Amino acid sequence: MRIEPLQAPVPAELSGMTFPAYRHLLNLKPVSRHPEQGDERLVAPLGYVAWRGVSPVGLILGELPVDSPESPTTDVRTAYGGRPELLSVFVRADARWKGIAGQLFEAFEVGVRERGFGEIAATYMTGKAGIEGVERILARRGWQAPQSRTLSLRLPLDKLLANPPLPRAAMSELARKLDIFPWSELSRAELESLKQTQRERPWIAPGLVPWKFEHGLDASSLGARYEGNVVGWVLNHRVSETVVRLTCAHMREDLSRWAMLAPVFYASLDRLAETPCQTCTFVTPFSYGTMIEAIQRYWVPIASSVSESRGTRLILSPE
Repeated sequence: MRIEPLQAPVPAELSGMTFPAYRHLLNLKPVSRHPEQGDERLVAPLGYVAWRGVSPVGLILGELPVDSPESPTTDVRTAYGGRPELLSVFVRADARWKGIAGQLFEAFEVGVRERGFGEIAATYMTGKAGIEGVERILARRGWQAPQSRTLSLRLPLDKLLANPPLPRAAMSELARKLDIFPWSELSRAELESLKQTQRERPWIAPGLVPWKFEHGLDASSLGARYEGNVVGWVLNHRVSETVVRLTCAHMREDLSRWAMLAPVFYASLDRLAETPCQTCTFVTPFSYGTMIEAIQRYWVPIASSVSESRGTRLILSPE
């Protein structure tokens, strides 16, 4: 058994050892981690492979922040306050319980420290096989106690439609006060107006500004106007033919108090019902307390799976 840095050409088997969303990092070139979410920050992939003979049996993959495509993938520095992040670790089933995951962690930590960084961040999802083992390794290697970050749900579309938080008649009454429209019909002038009002007097949480999510929007994405102004939106992305991610939903605060987001949200779901979509997923930060309360009350009981993301970090010693 040996641990070696991830190098080109990357063996095809390694693509199955990380999440689909991170497989583009295996090109080993500076790239955005989440281009489909409008993420423009560049990162440099860093990984280590566990080999048994000529066969790869494990992979740990992470990212280092960079400030331009010309930045080297070694000895990198960040210009915007980012930090290295561990993204995934995998060991083949027939090679587990032999200490390989711990060796991969050690190699990654050393590699980050050698490139001049003082800490590493990591975020992971609960509810997956092997997570308890990963948490034991994190604790053993001195990572900080994990903190809950987001709540993630998978929901059957038919159950979502059958269990609205408001009666359909009430939502119809609210919808009459709004002009609900396909987001694809948003005019350039309206988009520029949204950006200008956000600059002058911020009213949208940074994680919910709609222009960050325009790449690859599903046709079920909707906007809402009130008295001629765009005040809310529900933006979705199709993960597969039958799965859609409900990526971003927002309603202006004074209107959200009257549950004005509900008719927009369910109008979007009605559109999805006309497609092969069967499952909806979404992720909500625990910092959005009101939304979390509503999700736990109305949708956790009907979810097919519920998990949370947890964040941790490691402060690296000089040696």
